[in-house]
Amino acid sequence: MNAERLHAVVRVLRDEITKLNIFGQFQNLVNYLQAVVQQSNSSTQQNLANGIQAFNSAVTDSAVDKFSPGWKEMLSQIGGSRFFGQALKTKVDATLAANQLTPTVAYNELNNLLSEMQKFQQALEGAGGALSSFKIGFEDLAPGQAEIGMLIPRDAVHNQLGELTSELEDLAFILNTFSEVATGKPDDLIISTVSTSEFLVYLQAHPAFAACVAVGIERVLEMYKKLLEIRKLRLDIQKLGVPDEKAAGIDEYSEGVMKDGVDRISVEIVDEYYTQGDGERKNELKVQMRRALSMTANRIDRGFNFEVRVEPSTKPAADAKPDEKTKAAEQLISEVGPKLRFTRPKGDQLLSLSEGEDDDKKPKKKPTPTKK
Repeated sequence: MNAERLHAVVRVLRDEITKLNIFGQFQNLVNYLQAVVQQSNSSTQQNLANGIQAFNSAVTDSAVDKFSPGWKEMLSQIGGSRFFGQALKTKVDATLAANQLTPTVAYNELNNLLSEMQKFQQALEGAGGALSSFKIGFEDLAPGQAEIGMLIPRDAVHNQLGELTSELEDLAFILNTFSEVATGKPDDLIISTVSTSEFLVYLQAHPAFAACVAVGIERVLEMYKKLLEIRKLRLDIQKLGVPDEKAAGIDEYSEGVMKDGVDRISVEIVDEYYTQGDGERKNELKVQMRRALSMTANRIDRGFNFEVRVEPSTKPAADAKPDEKTKAAEQLISEVGPKLRFTRPKGDQLLSLSEGEDDDKKPKKKPTPTKK
């Protein structure tokens, strides 16, 4: 776990607790529920209804629900996932709904949860103070700085160094394809931080490069989500008694949908972002982008996550001309970046798209079901 990034997460959680008064509102809800247990009447029941409404308002539109996959993974590691946002609301709603006739049971469950939340809040305060005392920063991006994050699930590389190295080489190929399209040259791919609970790598990136990556991955994700809908329909068909051999064509159709989508998107990305003329290299990059996007789709299907973020530039000096291209790239990242926050549902892999040259050089591996 990276200490600077942990410090950033801790700061956000402390701010959310303070500004939204989440734990305070939950304390009020538990107190009102206790009053109903002790003496149920119209007054105590109305107080409880008001307390539930105030609590729901506090946990709605939580910053935690908007965390990137990497930050969610870190929150899970420190044991805080169930204390914020939609996860907390779901737990409270389920407890109250299941115990409408037994409010004492609901009170005991929620009071225990409140105690755990208070212990977690104390730990947060201690961690925040310690990290500050040790002069550990919180890794904010500088104005105009962009970042690309990649989460590689441990089970995707079987915790083996050779497989992890191979994946990093493949990811470098994917990213440098985007870099050459967006900037005319490969990027140095400078690492800013690495976390190892899950293999999480963050890279510095020029905004134009990062914007191109964000758009490409967002379009692949949209195609992949359609495949998940098709898979859901296939399962529904099987439940209706349609034999497996009759439904098998749906899988082939799904793969074709993604392949056609990758072909189309690869041309779109190069046409939109490549500015080095219409020579032979542009056509070569369309082929290379097709391979890069196929590799990206396969990895999303295996539980990989990608994230892109940027800190907008400060205003230029009065006598300086604003960089309109950089400004447009920053705006695009701000709009598209949140759309990359995606967690693959559990289930077998759906894709085995051709990865071009790698299919000739490497032995074919049997797909491994992902736990993501």
